[in-house]
Amino acid sequence: MGMLSRYGRPIRAGLTLMVLAAMLAAPAAALAGNDDHQSEGRKQNLNCPGRETLVRIDEQVCDANPHRPLIVRQRACCQNPAGRIHCDHFEHCPHESPS
Repeated sequence: MGMLSRYGRPIRAGLTLMVLAAMLAAPAAALAGNDDHQSEGRKQNLNCPGRETLVRIDEQVCDANPHRPLIVRQRACCQNPAGRIHCDHFEHCPHESPS
């Protein structure tokens, strides 16, 4: 019984360290892969300038093809103080993968 506990402690400590490292690495990996607002290396501006207010965010889906995966484009629709709503243009869908 004494031999089992002597070998069990380092194994238990190693497993604990592995779980701790996985817990610390998981949020960093999740944040690194969050490219929802990235498009071809540029940030999409989903803010409204000046005194305008954001009304909605529209989405356009660029279908997947053999050269690239499915891409979702977004644009901001803003309302100016006079009440007029205007939306930014959608970016064109690339023919090949942006990477």
